[in-house]
Amino acid sequence: MPDDLLTNLRSVTNTTVRSAGPRYSPAFAPGSPNLSIETLDRTVSAQCLSSQFRARISSLAIELRAGRAVRGYTARDVMGRRKVTFDSVAADLDSISLASTSVGVRSGFLRLKRHVRLIQMVLEAERNRLGGELHQTSKEQLDLQDPPGSPSRRTQIGSRMQALEDLDSALYPVSDMMNRNEGLTAPEGDPVLLLGEWGTGKTHFACDFALAAIDDGVPAVAVLAAALDGGEPLDELAAMVGLSGQTSLLDELETAAVVAGRRALILIDAINEGDRVAWRRHFPKLLAVIGARKHIALVLTCRTPFDTQIVPADSRSRMRVLYHPGFEDQEFDAQLEFFEFYGLPVLHVPLLSAEFARPLFLKLLCEGLIRLSKRTQKRHLDGISSGQKGMTYVLENFVGSVGKEIEARHGLAKMACWYLLKGDLGKGHLGIAGRLAELRREWLSPSDVIDEVGSQFGLTGHQAVQLVRDMVASGLLVEQMRYSDGAYVEGMALPYQRFSDHLVARHLLASHLDVTTEDRLRRSFYSNRRLGAVFSIERSSRSFAEPGIASALMVEFPERAKKLGTVGDLPELVNYLPRPRRLLYPIADAFIDGLYWRDAPSFGSGTAQVVNVLLARKDAEIANQLLEVLLGIAARREHPWNGAWLWARLAPMEMTRRDLLWSEFVRFSEESSNVFRLLAWAERPAARSADAAVLGNQLKLLALMTTTTERLVRDRATRAMVLLGEAHPRALFELAVEALAFNDPYVKERVLAAAYGVALRNWALADRSSEFDDSLKVLARQLLTRVLEVDAPDGTWHTLARSYAEGIVQVLGMRSSRLLRPNDKVHLIRSPAASEIPFRPIGVIADEDVVDGESTIHMDFGNYTMGRLVDDRGNYDMDNSEYVGVRRQIADRIGRLGYREAEFQRIDQIIARYSGSRRDGNRTDRYGKKYSWIAYFEMYGVRSRSGLLKDFPLREPRSTDVDIDPSFPAEPPDWQPPLPDVFASSPVDHAQWLSTGQTPNYASVISLPTVDGLSGGWVLLDAVFHEGVEDGRETQAWVTTAFVPQRSVGSVGADFAAHAPQHRDLPEPGTDFYTFLGEVPWSKRFGSDIRRADGKPRTLNERALDYYEGGRWRAGFRAEATSRIWGWEGYHSALNDLGNVYFPSPSFADFHSLRGVSGSADLIDKEGRVASIFRRHAGPMFGSAYLYVRKDLVENYLASRSLRLVTVIRGERTLHYDRFDRPLPDEIQSIYQSQINDFGTVLGLD
Repeated sequence: MPDDLLTNLRSVTNTTVRSAGPRYSPAFAPGSPNLSIETLDRTVSAQCLSSQFRARISSLAIELRAGRAVRGYTARDVMGRRKVTFDSVAADLDSISLASTSVGVRSGFLRLKRHVRLIQMVLEAERNRLGGELHQTSKEQLDLQDPPGSPSRRTQIGSRMQALEDLDSALYPVSDMMNRNEGLTAPEGDPVLLLGEWGTGKTHFACDFALAAIDDGVPAVAVLAAALDGGEPLDELAAMVGLSGQTSLLDELETAAVVAGRRALILIDAINEGDRVAWRRHFPKLLAVIGARKHIALVLTCRTPFDTQIVPADSRSRMRVLYHPGFEDQEFDAQLEFFEFYGLPVLHVPLLSAEFARPLFLKLLCEGLIRLSKRTQKRHLDGISSGQKGMTYVLENFVGSVGKEIEARHGLAKMACWYLLKGDLGKGHLGIAGRLAELRREWLSPSDVIDEVGSQFGLTGHQAVQLVRDMVASGLLVEQMRYSDGAYVEGMALPYQRFSDHLVARHLLASHLDVTTEDRLRRSFYSNRRLGAVFSIERSSRSFAEPGIASALMVEFPERAKKLGTVGDLPELVNYLPRPRRLLYPIADAFIDGLYWRDAPSFGSGTAQVVNVLLARKDAEIANQLLEVLLGIAARREHPWNGAWLWARLAPMEMTRRDLLWSEFVRFSEESSNVFRLLAWAERPAARSADAAVLGNQLKLLALMTTTTERLVRDRATRAMVLLGEAHPRALFELAVEALAFNDPYVKERVLAAAYGVALRNWALADRSSEFDDSLKVLARQLLTRVLEVDAPDGTWHTLARSYAEGIVQVLGMRSSRLLRPNDKVHLIRSPAASEIPFRPIGVIADEDVVDGESTIHMDFGNYTMGRLVDDRGNYDMDNSEYVGVRRQIADRIGRLGYREAEFQRIDQIIARYSGSRRDGNRTDRYGKKYSWIAYFEMYGVRSRSGLLKDFPLREPRSTDVDIDPSFPAEPPDWQPPLPDVFASSPVDHAQWLSTGQTPNYASVISLPTVDGLSGGWVLLDAVFHEGVEDGRETQAWVTTAFVPQRSVGSVGADFAAHAPQHRDLPEPGTDFYTFLGEVPWSKRFGSDIRRADGKPRTLNERALDYYEGGRWRAGFRAEATSRIWGWEGYHSALNDLGNVYFPSPSFADFHSLRGVSGSADLIDKEGRVASIFRRHAGPMFGSAYLYVRKDLVENYLASRSLRLVTVIRGERTLHYDRFDRPLPDEIQSIYQSQINDFGTVLGLD
C-alpha cells in the first residue's frame, strides 16, 4: 500500500474522530474501555478479510482437526473412499485463512460449503442406517455377544451413534460460522448496513474499526456522512483523500487491497445526519459502483428509524443488515470499565436502567462527573445508585455536561441548553417541553424548535438552524420520522422518551396543579382540565391517554404536593384521581413504570398502600412487573425500600402465598431481568469490594431468591452468597441467624449452606481476617442455642440445614477445641427428642390429611427417593408397612407445610410439561416437589439420627440427595509432568504400534523436584495417564501406591517377582461421593467407611496381593491405600461438576494435620505450606490426573510408622476407543489377547 494513501486514509479517519465529538471513545487505546461487540467485529472483519478474520478461520481448522482426531477411525470409515473428508474441510479453512486475494477467499468458501454439506449428508445417512437396523433387528440378535465377552451389536451401534454425534459436534462450529453474517459476508464482501438507536455506539464502532483496520494493513477510511454532502459521496471522499474523483479513489483502494491481501473498507457513518433525500437518491448507484469492485467493501451506519426513509427497499435487500445493541448483556462490565478508565469511585451497586447500556450515555455520565472532586463524585454516584437522585438529575447532569461546548460555541449563557429544553416559566419561555405539553404531542416540527430558539435567545436564520443541528449532533435533541395527516414528516423530540415525559410532567404540574387546598388539587385532575386529560381512558383501552406523561406525573407529584402530606409521608397522585380513572391496569402501568425513577424521599406509606392494592389483586402480570421494579429498587442499600424492606415484606407471608407471588416471579424471570442481572453482578469480583452494609443488602436479596424451584438460580444465588460472604463474613453470618426465623426451609437451608461454605473455605487460611474468627464464634454459639440444643426455638431436623449448622460448629472446633464447651459436642450427634419431631404420629393422621401431599408424590420420588428411608424394603414394594407409615407422615407434613393441590396444580402441570424439555439442561422443580423435598429431608434427619438407616453415617455420611457443595470447588489447574514423546519415535501402523511401540518411562516422574512451579521435592501417589495422537495411537497407564509394613517388604517383593503387576494388586483408593470438598480432610465424612468408632482413620486396614489362585483367595499382606478420591457427582448441580479429585489418604492427612482452603484441590499443612498437589491434563477420554505429595511429609510418615511406599505402574499401548465400535481385525485382536502391548513395573521394594 503506498505510504501516502495510508497516511491520507488515516488522516481522514482522525478528522472523523475529532468531528464525532462525544460520540467517539477510543476503545483500542491502551487502558480505555474496550468492550467489543463480537458479532459486529466478526462480520466486518470477514468483510475486509482482516488478520482477525484469518486467525478465526485458522482456529476453526485447528479445532476441527482436534475434534475429528477424537473420532479418527469413525471419520475415515464413514467417509469410505470418498475424496471429501474432514481433512478436506480443514484444508478448505486453511486455504481461506492463507488466501492472498478476495478471489481466493471466495473460491475457498465455495469448496467449504460443498464439502461441509456432503459430510453432513453422509453422517445423517449413517445415523438413519443405524437407526433402521436398531428398529428392524430383534432384541435377541441385538444383545447377542458372539464370541462371548465381545461387544453386542446394540453396544456397537450405540458406540457408532455416539461417534457420529461427536463428529457432527466437531463440524458444528464451521457450519455455524458459514451460516452467520461473517460466513455469509466473507465470500463476496457484501455491503453492510449497521443500524441502531441513538447513543448505542455506531460512530464509536466505525471509527475504532477503521483505525484498527489501518493498523492491520487494510486500506480503510471512516467518514461522517454529513461531511460528504454537496455532491456524489465517493467524489467528495476522493477529494478528502486528495484524489481527483471516485474512479481514482476506487482504483487506488483496489490496488492497495490486492497488495495487502485484503478488501479495502469504506465506512460512512450516520447517513441519517446527511442530506437524507440525496442519500436515498445516491444509494442504488453507490451500491452498484462498490459492487463492481471485488476488492472493496462498504459499511454504512444509520440511526433507526431513519433507515426506512433513506434506504430504498431494493438497496436494503442487497445489504447485510446488522444491529448495534449497545452494551446489552455486558452492561455491568461496561460500567466497571468506564468508571475505572475515568478514575471514578468503584460502583458497588449496579446501575440497572437501560440507559446505562448505551455507551454514549455512560460516557457522558462519567465525563460529567470527572470535573468534580472525589468527595463530590462519590456523593453524586451514591445519590444515583441509591435512588436519592432520580432520573431527572442524571439527565440534567447529562445536558449540562454536553451543553457547555455548544453554549460556548454560540455565545449562550450557562445552562442555556437546559432551559431551552425544559423552559423557563418565570421568564415566559415554554421551552420545548412546554410546547410539547400544550400541543399534547411527543414531537415538534423543526420550525417549532427554531421558533423556540428565537424566542429564548434571539437567534434567527442560519444561527438558529446551526444551534439546533449542534444539539442534534450531540444528542440533546433527537430527529424522528412521525406519521401525521396521512404522511411521514420530520419531527424533533427530547432525548430519551422518559426524559421528555418528565420535563413535560414538570411543566404541567408547574402550570396546571393547584395545591392551595385539597379540593382544588382534586379539581386539577378533572377530565376537562389539562392534567385530567392525561388520565383519560379510551373505551376498551387498558392505558391512559398519555401513559408516559401519566407515569412521570406520578413520579413528580409527591414532591409538588408535599404541603398536603406529612413529614416523611408524601401524598400519592393515585388518591387524587377521580374514581372513574382509578382502573387497575392503567394505574398499574403508570405507577410501576415510574416507581423506579422516583427520588427516594418520595417513598412513604401512601406508596406502600398502592403497592399493597396492586399485589392484592393477584394478577400475575402486574405482580411480576411490580416485583421486577421493587427488586431493582431493593438493590440500593441507602434506599428506604432496600433489601431489608423487601425481606421484611416477604418474610411474614405464609410460604404458599409467598411462593405463588415471589417464587413465581423469580421463576418467570428472564436473562435480562433484575434477578439475573443481580446474580451476574454479585458474581463479579468488583461486587466484593463493597462495604459490609452494601454486601449485607445484596445478601438479603440473594437469600430471597433461594425460595425458587428454579435450581440453577438457587445454586447461583448460593454461590454468590459464598463469594460475597468471604469478603465480609460477619454480614453473611448475621444473615444466617436472621434466616433461622424465615418460614421457608429453602431459605434457611441455603443461607446456612452459604455460611458453612465460607467457613469451609476460610478457616484454615493463615491470613484470614479477625472478623472471620470473631463472627464465626458468635454464629456457632447462636446455632447451638437456637438450632441444635433440645427444643431450640429455631430447631430443625431437616438433614441438610442441620448438618450445615453442625458443620459450622465443628469448624469452630477445628479452629480451637477450647472454643467448644463439653455439652456442645453432645448436640452435634444427638437423636431428636419426641417434642422436636415435625411429623405427627401415624395414628392421628386422617385420610383427608394426606390428600394434598399424596397428590404431589409421583412414582419415582415415592418409590426410589422415599423408598431409601426404609431399610431392606424391596423396590416397588408399596405395601411395606414401615414404608406406608413413613409415606403417610410425609404426605401429612406436605399438607401442613401449606401445599394445596388446588392452588398449585395448574402451575405444577406447566412446570412438569416444560422443564424436562429445556435445552439448557437445567431443571425446574414443581412446587409440589419443593414441599416434598422439605418433608423428605426432615424425615431423613429424624430417621438417620434415630438409628433407623443402617448406612448412616459410615457408608452414607449424608443424604445422597444433597444438591450442592457449598465449598464450591475450584477447577484444578492444567499441568502435566515432563515426559518424552513416545509416539514420535514409534511405528504409526496400529499393529506395529501395539506390538513394538516405545513404552513410556512413567517411572521418571514418580519423584520430581518441582511440580507446576512449586519446588520442595514431590512424590507421585496416584495417577492416571491417558495420552494420544490424531492417528488413533494412545497410551493408558495407572500409578497406584500403598503403604506396607517394612517387615512385609521381602514377601511382597517375592510375590511381585512371580507375576506381572495386575489390577488390584494394591488396594484401590476409596471414593467419597457425598462429602463436600471443603470437608476434606478434617471431617469424619472424609473416608467415613474406614474410620473407627472414635472417628480416627484406620491404618493398614486393607490387603495387597490378595488375589484368587488355586481355587481360593490368598490372604495377601496388610496394606494401606495412600490416597482417597473425592467423587462428587456433577448431576447434583451444574455449578459443582468438577469430576474426581485425588487427595492423600485420611490417615496420612490426619497424621500431618492437613487442611484445605478456598475450594482448592490442593491441601496445606499447619504452617500454610502446600502439602499436596492435584493436577489434570486434557487428553483422550477424561485425560490425565496426578496427585503429588511433598516428599518430606511422605518420608516422615514412613519413618514414624515403619512403613514402605510401594508403587505399581501398569499400562498399555492401545488405540482410541472409537476403533472398537466395529469388530477388530484378527491381527489386532491377537495382539490384545497376547497382552504384548501391556507394560508394568513395581518400585519401592529395593
